[in-house]
Amino acid sequence: MAEIITELPSEFLDELELDSHRKNILIDQINRFNYLSEKRIKNKGPIFDSSGKVLFPFGTIIHGTSNCDPEKIVNISKTGILTGQAIGVSEGSETYYCADFHRLPRDMTVEDFNLWFPYKDGRCPFGTLGKNSLAFVIHPDEELEELLSYDCYRVGTENGDLTRTFINFLPLSGNVASSILYGVPSSAISGVVMGDNLLKKREVVEFVSGLFPQSYVISKRGNIIYDPRCVAMESDEVMELRRQNYLNILKIEELEMQLGYKIGDVDYARNQYDKLLNAVISTCGVDVIADVLLASGWQGTKESTVRHVEEVKGVRK
Repeated sequence: MAEIITELPSEFLDELELDSHRKNILIDQINRFNYLSEKRIKNKGPIFDSSGKVLFPFGTIIHGTSNCDPEKIVNISKTGILTGQAIGVSEGSETYYCADFHRLPRDMTVEDFNLWFPYKDGRCPFGTLGKNSLAFVIHPDEELEELLSYDCYRVGTENGDLTRTFINFLPLSGNVASSILYGVPSSAISGVVMGDNLLKKREVVEFVSGLFPQSYVISKRGNIIYDPRCVAMESDEVMELRRQNYLNILKIEELEMQLGYKIGDVDYARNQYDKLLNAVISTCGVDVIADVLLASGWQGTKESTVRHVEEVKGVRK
């Protein structure tokens, strides 16, 4: 059973020199965190919508990391997602005493969330950036309800308003953000989303899934790479097949994009040719046009080519 503390840990950086009231609120939150750290949270597997797509339910919170630094990922697997002050590091421009997350404003499939994701800072694997990033997903769960209620973005709630007394400012939009006092333990991490470049590296995928064996691993579009609900059936080979399948999807899309560029080039060249041909026909005499066609490889005699040009010019008059 987790030890109940009555004072802030010695390594905690109390930058605002909290009064006794706020210090006791923070200590109570740390005790909740420590208690949940030793519990097995039930809501760990992926959630699906009616069409079978992986779903982020309303209230899901997501914390992104801009790179897969092994030491940082190992620390998160051991402890969780913490405010910097918990390990003696100033948060600087972040919300003091809180860990910051993106928050789902409604039920959304992972695929839709990826398309909707409005931020372009590369800290999350979603959207157009973040191919080298990964994100930790926490589903709403009854066991986490009290811990997550200490969120400075939940304006108008008692615990949310209390949490707002700890912070310096709110860096994100309130309806799509969450900032939890102290943080969220690793036991609450439901899933890990890996950026496309990370999924290209088998050793990285195995490293992450090994650190979070109770959490699912997916792509930013909701493709399942590892599913903890089927541990008995999971193997490195199964995970590798899923990974390769997703990489094949990416390769097909890349080839389709290249094909689109080629078709565009051909269409442009054809348009330029048509413009040139029309200009020659409208401005040059019949004999000159016939000579140009023959010089460019036109099949026929001079006489047949002249007749053809005369027909064309006659049609175009």
